[in-house]
Amino acid sequence: TPIPTEECGPSIEGYTKMGKGMCKGSNGFQHPLIRYDNVASAEDCPNLCNCALANGLTLRGFDYRNGQCRCRVESLAASPTCSDYEDPNPNGSGPVTSTDNDSNFCCFRNDLPPAPSVSP
Repeated sequence: TPIPTEECGPSIEGYTKMGKGMCKGSNGFQHPLIRYDNVASAEDCPNLCNCALANGLTLRGFDYRNGQCRCRVESLAASPTCSDYEDPNPNGSGPVTSTDNDSNFCCFRNDLPPAPSVSP
């Protein structure tokens, strides 16, 4: 039986709460991540994850646990752009469709359309 989603955090506009666990893409793997520490609440993650959008990345969603936010993106350059801790190695791709059921995390899928590309 799925874990009731209200147990794992607030509802956040523009995001679907997928339940407990770290987000996984449609290929069954976790996406590359941009991590922020000392985050007050899950509601603060979307603003932090906007850095990924500002850098032209496709934001798939985020995981949150006890003061830590992990923005999940489709792909990530090797050099950090938004945070001191970025991991380009996970090879998840596609929209978030499931979680890994890790009870320490809550997964939120980004339902907002991708930012329009800006031409110079």
